[in-house]
Amino acid sequence: MYFYDIKIYRTYKYKLRPNKVQRQSLEQILGCCRFLYNIALEERITYYESTGKGIGYYHQQYQLKDLFKTEGFEFMKCIPAQARQDVLKRLDKTYTSFFKGGGFPRWAKKHKYSSFTLPQHVKYDSNKVTIPKVEKLRMFCSRNIPKDAAIKFTTFKKQVDGWFACVTFEIDHIAPIRDNQAVGIDMGVTYFAVTSDGQYFDNPKHLAKHQRRLKILKRKLARQKKFGYNWRKTRYQISKIYLKITNSRKDFLHKVSNQLTNEYSFIAVEDLKLKNMTKSSKGDAENHGSMVKQKSGLNRVLLDLGIGYFFTFLDYKSIEKGSKLVKINPRNTSRKCNKCGHISKNNRKSQSKFECESCGYTVNADRNASDNILGDGVALSRKREAAACALA
Repeated sequence: MYFYDIKIYRTYKYKLRPNKVQRQSLEQILGCCRFLYNIALEERITYYESTGKGIGYYHQQYQLKDLFKTEGFEFMKCIPAQARQDVLKRLDKTYTSFFKGGGFPRWAKKHKYSSFTLPQHVKYDSNKVTIPKVEKLRMFCSRNIPKDAAIKFTTFKKQVDGWFACVTFEIDHIAPIRDNQAVGIDMGVTYFAVTSDGQYFDNPKHLAKHQRRLKILKRKLARQKKFGYNWRKTRYQISKIYLKITNSRKDFLHKVSNQLTNEYSFIAVEDLKLKNMTKSSKGDAENHGSMVKQKSGLNRVLLDLGIGYFFTFLDYKSIEKGSKLVKINPRNTSRKCNKCGHISKNNRKSQSKFECESCGYTVNADRNASDNILGDGVALSRKREAAACALA
């Protein structure tokens, strides 16, 4: 077995244990960061409407000193200097995304804008962390940061169950070069994933387990006075359930991706366009969609699977463990017979049954698709290697 050195990024998440004063300080910093984001966005919009030109990050950063000297804005001095810069960088990234075809930047709402980032000047000492303009905070030190790690930035995030510090650092990693087993993986709805060697991972249906409870609480919320005490209490209960669903989903995805990257050195998956797959079928006022309710239910199940997260986990874990991840074109993977190569939409008799019209080969539809994915993945990998050798 051979090894090679790489640099990787890792993020450790620690739960903070602030006292009442420290919690108020964190809340104040977060609120001021949100306010700064909104006035920076307002300035960009107003400047463009009046001049027809845009302003960028450096122009707004230069104005920061004058802003804090302005009467009525002294309260914003509680924000650490680098957190202010990060707020403007975050806004600049949303504009960059907008110019590339994304949505226009939205106003930062209280329950949506939930974090601030500090690239430097955050110190860690066993089970304590020091933040500029905030006293030492206690935290649950579940695992130690490696001594040779270079800390890049720390994000302090407010969740339903408290405050967390997410520490991102760079570290040297020795990854093995493995060559033991290849596999193709087909993602589905009945089964979360089916591999080409016959492993079936059941769909955990995280959302469905809590759907009834959520339905009751949402009906209760709709009857209560908005922003009243009971309304806030019910809203908190709903948020707790959604947090539990998110944590359960990520835990499942981490376990499955760990198992697959440990067992296989070559993994082939489909290059799925999730945005297109989960697009609504409602249509518009002129062209009404068909089977809207069924498509809405399918979209809910697909999003609950967390396929995008799963592919991300597979990607970085493959790099760390010396495996190779290949994404292939998903066209005809579920229609093509793995035995004779015949392609027809009639080959797939149902969601689970595949029966070839040409040779009569019968197998689970997802298993057949995973075999095709493995074959296409190996072919694509060899084609890339041949092209690389030709260029060399």
